[in-house]
Formats: sequence, C-alpha cells, structure tokens
Amino acid sequence: MRPALARRLLLMTLLLVSLTLFATTLGAMRLPLVNLLPSGDEMLRHIWLTIRLPRVLLALLVGAALALSGCVMQGLFRNPLADPGL
Repeated sequence: MRPALARRLLLMTLLLVSLTLFATTLGAMRLPLVNLLPSGDEMLRHIWLTIRLPRVLLALLVGAALALSGCVMQGLFRNPLADPGL
C-alpha cells in the first residue's frame, strides 16, 4: 500500500471513530465521555450502552448499506446520469 493512501486511510478511520464517539454524547441530556469510566454514574453508562451507542452504530450501518447499494446499482445499470463525476 502506498504511504499516502495508508495515511489517508488512517486519518479517515480516526475521524470516523472520533465522530462516532462525539455523536454518542449528543442528545436531550449532555453525556460527557468521562462519565463512562468505571468511576462514573451507572445510570449514564446504561443510557449510553442501551440507547445512544446502538443508535449511532445503526446509523453507520445504514449509511454503509446505502453506499454499497448505490455502488452496486451504478455497476449494474451503468447509468451515465448517476456518474459520481457529474
């Protein structure tokens, strides 16, 4: 793998992980990641594990599925109007 490509891939992976963690802190009530440590509040950890983390992970999976289905449809139908270069 080329060094520039490896660096880009690493940067995008780190960005995805950091934005995923940031998205789990958003909601009706702010939930700092510090509260998820073992010394933090058990109720907030439960909220994070049962509500926020599954929501964000499902959003990631749905986005990946939509991207994959778009690639498959573009490959099958070869529609020039759906070209990503337009």
